[in-house]
Amino acid sequence: RKLRFALTYSAIFVGLVVVHPAKDFYVEKFGAHPLAMGALFFVVSFCAPLAEIVSGRLQDQEALAWLFPVEKWGRKAPWLL
Repeated sequence: RKLRFALTYSAIFVGLVVVHPAKDFYVEKFGAHPLAMGALFFVVSFCAPLAEIVSGRLQDQEALAWLFPVEKWGRKAPWLL
C-alpha cells in the first residue's frame, strides 16, 4: 500500500527526468526551433495542473471501479497503468 502511494508521486519526477533532457535533444540533434519547443512546454505545463484536477476528481469518484475493483487494486492503482 505504501509502495502504491509512493508511485503516484514518483510519476511526476519520472516525467521530469525524461521530458527535460528530451527538449534539449530535439533542439540539438533534430534542429527543432527553440521558440517552438518553449511554446510547446509552456502549453504542456499550463495544462498539467488542469489534468491533475480532472484525474483527482475521477479517482475520488472511483470512475474505473467497475474495471479495477477497489478492494483488489486500491483507488489510485488503475491510474498508474
